[in-house]
Amino acid sequence: MIPSPRTAAKTSTRPPEPPARVTYDAAGRSDALSEVLAHPPSSIVRWGTSVFLGALILLLAGAWLIHYPDVIQGTVLITTERPPLKLLAKANGRLTALLVHDNAMVKRGALLAEIENTTRLENVPALRRFITDARQFLNDPTLPLPLLADHTTLGDVQEDYNQLVKSYRDYKRLLTDAYYGQQARTLRQQIGDYQQLIDLNERQLALIEQEYTNADQTYQINASLYRQKLYARLEFLAMENSYLQKKKERESFRKIIVENRLTLTDKNQQLSELTHQFLQQTRAHRDKIDQHIRSIENALQIWQHTYLLTAPADGRVLFLKQLNQDQPVRTADTLFAILPAIQQPFVGVVTVAAPGTGKVEVGQLVILKLNDFPAREYGVLRGRVTAISPTTTPGRYRLSVSLPNGLLSSYGQQLKVTSEASGSAEVVTNDLRLLERAYQRLRGGFE
Repeated sequence: MIPSPRTAAKTSTRPPEPPARVTYDAAGRSDALSEVLAHPPSSIVRWGTSVFLGALILLLAGAWLIHYPDVIQGTVLITTERPPLKLLAKANGRLTALLVHDNAMVKRGALLAEIENTTRLENVPALRRFITDARQFLNDPTLPLPLLADHTTLGDVQEDYNQLVKSYRDYKRLLTDAYYGQQARTLRQQIGDYQQLIDLNERQLALIEQEYTNADQTYQINASLYRQKLYARLEFLAMENSYLQKKKERESFRKIIVENRLTLTDKNQQLSELTHQFLQQTRAHRDKIDQHIRSIENALQIWQHTYLLTAPADGRVLFLKQLNQDQPVRTADTLFAILPAIQQPFVGVVTVAAPGTGKVEVGQLVILKLNDFPAREYGVLRGRVTAISPTTTPGRYRLSVSLPNGLLSSYGQQLKVTSEASGSAEVVTNDLRLLERAYQRLRGGFE
């Protein structure tokens, strides 16, 4: 709006007011600013308090709402409930025989491979049959014992086999030797003859005893008549000499019988000693044969344990490395694994260090990341702790982990594990809020 000329005239004729004078305090603040600082407006105080309380409430709410768990790190081995049975080479050498194919089904005790050695595998069945025949021969020496062919190569068992054959031949020679049999027959014949002689002497002694009894009675009668002066002295002495002769004959026959009995006893003793000597020699040969049989059996067992790889159970055989015939292997090389014939569920075996294991409880979540299946591409497996146990290594514990979803990963992919797989594990323990963690730290600081 344009002012009127009158108003403009009044305005133009008023003199200008002088500027207000501003004073300052010792701190260099103006009086107005000091007044504001000394007496702040109540609206500003209320607004600032509200902002501070709001921020504090938001901070406490965040500390209460935000939470994360403690995690214990460890390693994991994914395997089946009945772990695969691994077979290791127990000697250095070449695989002279590879008798199975990868993923083949085998029975317990089936031969898988042979490592180079001096005992030829094809000769072992014949040697086992020979051992069976040798044991049957010990039970019945009349049975034949067929020997192996001269060109048979037995390697480490050759010396024990040769000693067994030598003991067998010595034993057969003893059994077929006529010396012991002839000596025994001679002694038995002599024993029979002396027994007959003693029987004859005893019958003769019975007659002599009867004659002596008659002579004694005659002598007693004649002695009575002599005392009655019916016989002359010379006649009586002749009668008495006749009586004494009968008595002497009786004693002589008794002596002969005793001597014959002593001779019979001696012959029986000689037969007993001969029989005992024969039995000792036969027992010694039998013991040697049995000892050599045991040595061969032990040598075969050691040979089989060292140079043969056999299936310890029914199942499917897996090659744990590239294997070919004549391939060199070294002691402790892991060559095969036998998976159980019946499909087994997979489980996890987690190994953790001792610090922090007091927080681990049965039922807690375990996150598993496998080395063969990167977590970014395949996801992770989730399991639950089912058991906690110490290990033989000090400061280490073993956790048994079940896999409710099997090998189905968090990305919905079915991981293909043939026998075993290793990786890392995270055991989720206490799920604490930020406020609880701050309180624990504050309490620990005061304690």
